[in-house]
Amino acid sequence: MVDLLPEGVIVVAPNMRLVHLNLKARELCQQLTQNDCELSVLPSALVEICHRLIRKSGSEEHVLIVESETSTGLRLRIRARWFSPKPAHGENASPVNRQFILLLIESHNEVLQEELWIERRKYDLTEREAEIWLLLRQEYSYQEIAEALRISLNTVKTHIKNVYAKRRSHQGQDRLLMF
Repeated sequence: MVDLLPEGVIVVAPNMRLVHLNLKARELCQQLTQNDCELSVLPSALVEICHRLIRKSGSEEHVLIVESETSTGLRLRIRARWFSPKPAHGENASPVNRQFILLLIESHNEVLQEELWIERRKYDLTEREAEIWLLLRQEYSYQEIAEALRISLNTVKTHIKNVYAKRRSHQGQDRLLMF
């Protein structure tokens, strides 16, 4: 079931032994290490995050969120927290012996693409408006968007103005649906 989640899920023992990786975590870790072989060791960037959680954590409720970018341009958001699974029925295990670190990893670019797909349908954006909106959400300047798409600065401004107008007109509809 965990393999079907859209984000990477990694369970790590406090000694940094990998307990479980779902398919998405395996894919993201391979991109992180730039390695296609079988993953048997946690990538060093994730080991460092686990160590930071261990050092900072005074309670199980502490969550560490790290955003990082690899040399290949892969942008990741990593959330780390303590995880204590409930003992199986009839099992007597002390919670201290059953603490693990849970890492949730998501690709910033994939999340942005999913959000863009939803917004494109919700606001009825054209393909070009969606393309410009994606670049704007990735913190490109208007001039950088114009250069990347080989269009004029005024065309970029017009498309962005149209996107904001569609979003504004839709906001009133959202409020009506809530009541």
